[in-house]
Formats: sequence, structure tokens, C-alpha cells
Amino acid sequence: MPEQQAAEAASPAFDLALDIQHWIDRIGDLSPTELATRFGISLALVALLWLARRLIVRLVTGFVERRVADSGDDPHQRDLLLRLAQLESSVRKLVMLVAITAGLLGLAEIWALLPSAGTLDATVLLETLVSVLLVLALALIAWRLVPVVISFLLLPRTVTGTLTVSPRARTLIPLLSGVGRTIVGVLAVLLLLAELGLNITPLLASAGIAGLAIGFGAQSLVKDFLTGLMIVIEDSMGVGDVVRVAGHAGHVEHMGVRCVRLRDQAGVQHVVPYSAIDVVENMTKDFAYAVFDVGVSYKASIDAVVTALRDIAADLAADEQYRARLLEPIDILGLDRFDDSAVVIRARIKTLPTERWAVQREFNRRLKLAFDARGIEIPFPHRTLVFGDVPPPLPTGRPPVSREPDLDDEPAGTREDDDNDATS
Repeated sequence: MPEQQAAEAASPAFDLALDIQHWIDRIGDLSPTELATRFGISLALVALLWLARRLIVRLVTGFVERRVADSGDDPHQRDLLLRLAQLESSVRKLVMLVAITAGLLGLAEIWALLPSAGTLDATVLLETLVSVLLVLALALIAWRLVPVVISFLLLPRTVTGTLTVSPRARTLIPLLSGVGRTIVGVLAVLLLLAELGLNITPLLASAGIAGLAIGFGAQSLVKDFLTGLMIVIEDSMGVGDVVRVAGHAGHVEHMGVRCVRLRDQAGVQHVVPYSAIDVVENMTKDFAYAVFDVGVSYKASIDAVVTALRDIAADLAADEQYRARLLEPIDILGLDRFDDSAVVIRARIKTLPTERWAVQREFNRRLKLAFDARGIEIPFPHRTLVFGDVPPPLPTGRPPVSREPDLDDEPAGTREDDDNDATS
């Protein structure tokens, strides 16, 4: 038994040595003409692979360089250029790997290095390796190319040819890229399993049954996905908008498949599932209004206040820092209401979607300075506090009754003193 085990253990090494000896014998039996022919074919194969690699790399690099040259200093194309650079790096590595593998396999086939007898068929092995490499290459290229193609298709071009990024595009590009990459990954795995000789039909059936079970057990996830899909299709909100959803307000940082991420003014991030969103309050959709409720004293002239508001808005529109943020002149809506200590005049200015708050703060600052200069009072409520001793309550528990002083009421001893003075 020990001798048999030792023989079985030494059998692979013996077979390898025997194959090497057979290969040396075959090479030795070749004529000089056959040796020269195989050597020339080997050099031609290496040169062809080297030229093909240089050509593919040159095409990819030239495409990326042209895109960079056409972009100029446009900050909206940085993400697209970054993805192109990543794609170029991946293509370089992939082309190098394919060239080396194809060269080794080709040289092994030319010089009869692969065994041609026994259970291992050289042709089948070569076809399998080439198929696997081809699937991996296409999957990697598709993985890198999906976000580039989606960005290229969804980013509209201006008259000059530059790309413009809209909130809708910033929302759809990551979402569609994630879905596309998931499809590419699943297809690549299935094709690799099929190329390796595995039967993927039971796997597909099992995946369908598992997906059905997961769909029944994860109804909230399905609801999140469908609600988010409707929000994206209807363009209710997008990345970059300022919204209020499910009791949370903030800047939309990311819209995924299941939830949306908001960042409020304090820097707190809120993750809100789509299924929790009933109403979307988009505060930066197309345009915005900076609304002003200006309270002035009852004795102030309303016409003077309106004139002051128009002058402030004209000065703000003349300022280069705020001119581009305003879309229309100020709209004086008139006297809105009467408060306890002021009359309120409402006005508004149409601004760019995200410039409402900056315009409102600057207008309020100029409003305070202008009203101080023109003597227009901005009233505020007054409260008078009286400090003193409180008389004790009556035995019945009722508070003391205050009344106006009577002229006939005099302090004790006053009338007697007056009589004494009259007598004397």
C-alpha cells in the first residue's frame, strides 16, 4: 500500500516529465526550415499583438484627449472627464492582459507546448480561455462605459457644443448608472458560468423563485423603489434642489434606488425612504420669490414706504453682485394686514431658484439702513412691568375692591386738626 500511494503521488510529476521529453523530441525532429518558419510566425505574432495594443491604446487616449481639449474650463464636465480617464486606465490594463495572454497561448500552440493527448484537449482549452477573457474584457469595458454613455446621452449641449448639467440629469445619471452596472455584472457572471460548462438554467429558475419570495417579503422595498421611480419620472425633485419632505428640509445630495439623502443648514444628513414621502415641497423649482413682510408704524406714510422699497430694489438690481440673481423687478403687493402695533406691507422679488435667501438677507440689511436714514419707524411691541406689594386677600378669599377716592373721605384726624386751626 505505501508503495502504491507513492507511485500515485509521483505519477503527475512523471507525466509532466514525460510530456517535456516528448516536446523536446518533437522540436529535435523538426527540420531547419520548419524551425525557421515557426520562429518567423512567433515573431510575427508578437509584432502583431504589440501593434494592436498600441493602436487600441492610441485610439482610446486620443478620444480622451479630444474630450479634454473641447471641455475647456467647464466645471460641469469634470465628472465625465474623470470617468473617461478611469476608462482609459482600465482599457490600457485590459489590453495589456489580453495581449500577453493571447501571445502566450499563440506561442504555446505554435511550438506545440500544449498537450494534445489524454483528457486535456488543446483546442478546447484555448477556446475556453479565449471565451473567458473575451467575456471579462467586454464586461470590464461595459462596466466603465455605462456611466460615460449615460452621461453623454443625458447631458444636453448648448449652441457652442459645451455640456450643461441640469438637476434632472444629476439625478438620473447615478441612478441609471447603478442599474446598468448591475445588469452588466449579472450578465457577466451568467456568461462566465456558461462558458465554464455549467448549466445555468436551474440557476435562472432558482433566481426567479427567490426574487418572487423576496418581492412578497420586502413589500416596503418595492414601495420605496416604485415611489422613487415616479418621483424621478415626474421630476418632482432632483439633486441640488432644496426640498421639504416627510418633515425634513434640506439640500438634496443624492437620490438612490430606495431613499433620498438631504443635508440641512446645520450640516445634519437626513436619509428619507421614498415610501415615507407624501408631499414634496420643492423650494427651488425653476424660480423662487424672496417675500418681504415689512411692518411700519401706523403714523408712517404708506406711499413713502412703497417708494423706499422700490428705491432699495433698484439699488439692489444695480449691484453687480446681485444683478444676475434677480429675474424681475420688485412686485409691491400692497398693504397686507393690520397687526397690533404695525401695518404690514408685502412685497416680493423673483429670483433664481437657489438665490432667494441671499437676496432676502441683503434686501433686509438695506431696508434697515434706508428706513433709519428716512426716519421710518419699524415698531415693535412694548410691555410695561409694575413691581410692588400685593395686598393680602380678604378672609372670604375675594380680592380687595378698588374704587376711586371720594372727596369726602379724609384721613383720620384731618377734620379735627382743621377745626382747631379755625378756633385758634
